[in-house]
Amino acid sequence: MNHVNALRAGNGGRSLMLCCIVISGKTVDIIIRWFSGQLVDNGVCRETFLVALPLILAVCGIHLLLHFLEPYVGDQFEASYTGSLFSRLEDKVLYSKQEQIDRRSIGEFSTCFTSDVYGLLRYSKRMLQILVPDIISFVVCIFLLVHMKPALGAAGLISGLASTFLMSRLSRSMAKGLNDYQEKLKKINGLTSDGLFNLEMVKVNGMEQGLTETYREELEQLHRIKRKLAVRQAVLSAPTMTLSFVTLAVIAFCGGYFVLKDQLSMGQLLSAVTLSDYVVSPIMRFENSLVQYRRAGVNLKNFNRFEEMEREDECIPGIIPAAECGVRNLFFHYPEEKDIYNDLSLDFEKGRINYIVGGNGTGKSTLIKVMGGIYEIVGGKICLPVKSGSRTCVRDAVSVMTQDSLLFADSVRANMLAGTAASEEKMYGMCGKLGLHDEIQGMENGYDTILQEKGAPLSGGQKRRIAFIRSVLHEAEVYVFDEPTVGVDLENSVCMMEYIKELAEKHYVIMITHDIEMIARYPGNVIPLRSDLEIVSNDL
Repeated sequence: MNHVNALRAGNGGRSLMLCCIVISGKTVDIIIRWFSGQLVDNGVCRETFLVALPLILAVCGIHLLLHFLEPYVGDQFEASYTGSLFSRLEDKVLYSKQEQIDRRSIGEFSTCFTSDVYGLLRYSKRMLQILVPDIISFVVCIFLLVHMKPALGAAGLISGLASTFLMSRLSRSMAKGLNDYQEKLKKINGLTSDGLFNLEMVKVNGMEQGLTETYREELEQLHRIKRKLAVRQAVLSAPTMTLSFVTLAVIAFCGGYFVLKDQLSMGQLLSAVTLSDYVVSPIMRFENSLVQYRRAGVNLKNFNRFEEMEREDECIPGIIPAAECGVRNLFFHYPEEKDIYNDLSLDFEKGRINYIVGGNGTGKSTLIKVMGGIYEIVGGKICLPVKSGSRTCVRDAVSVMTQDSLLFADSVRANMLAGTAASEEKMYGMCGKLGLHDEIQGMENGYDTILQEKGAPLSGGQKRRIAFIRSVLHEAEVYVFDEPTVGVDLENSVCMMEYIKELAEKHYVIMITHDIEMIARYPGNVIPLRSDLEIVSNDL
């Protein structure tokens, strides 16, 4: 997306309407100012007044209507524009390749969703509501001044061109400063996000002082960059104000001189002086428009980093529809990292639980992401009981419960039914089996209780059980559980394992765990995954 496309990012029709309304309002105002001079020269008799009165009232009415219509259309444009950019970003984040999403930091995401989007909005509104109408009104007024006296039009035109040339040169030095400011803002947003997401650990480990000092240092650097930008903008404003004053003085003094020489009437002088506002004001506002243009260039650069992310392929590479479930000669590594899997092969069995065990860094959780099509494999095959290797088919056939109990800021009911077509009756039955039904009903709004940040007011065990219910309500062929009973009390852990055992009778069930006692209590196909990437299958 470039500067021109940024103006049409929301709704081309609304952009054009907003610009046309502002231009129409300025045009009507120019007509009123021009007409005022004609009245001074021609005078107003009774007959002229009776003819002109309806016209004057109509023009004034149109001017007032456009004046009140502009903010309404502006608000509509703003809502459409930001909604469009947010939708584009959301689409990129949800449907781009995970490898490319991982290259973007939390600071980049938060900065793009806040600073960059609203920076582009300010730029677009500036161009549509101020710069383009200013250019048109400037040209019209120069034409009228030339029509009255060529010298007046020449003075305004020379001043405008000189101001444009001078400011475009001076504003180039701001580009680097604006880019530095945005980069520093990303870093601060990243620090803030990390601190808020891990606030409990920060407090427990006594890291508040260190985090505060780091944050203050970064803010001070940000303020220094901003102060430098403010100085540069002030320097940029000085010649603008000077040229504007000179332009106004030249038009006024030249107009007065021509009146004294009987080369210009008093009415024309009145029109020239009042119209000079539309010559001077665009010059004064052009400096801010240039700054917005430079800033929008930085915003566009950041926004385009997300726009350029490649969309996920509809068919997941390496997924093979098959009657069995397993991986064959699998190769995988994260971008610019060492191999996680190097010629890995293993088979999962239906009828009993398949346990994957191993130390940290052996690729247990990565296997879930690869089988679910989150990451594309480098080589080999993943055999799944699916009709095709399409992303929709695979994600319908594979239900995953991750280590993190991901809950949304929605009702308890909506969190359990998210992404499933299960009935509420089945949900209630599952809650009853896991001892959740009475606990949820004990809340103020029962199943309609809205969860807050990080799933509050639920306990860790309740969040795990809700995440578990959501995964098993998804009718799939393959169920994958990553440490499902961690944080759950013994009684409910047993209930969860009994249900997993029941699931395994008719489905492929894969479970990552470190709990050796649980494996002994619920025997299955144990696959130790070692750091040397070897697989050894054992039956327990």
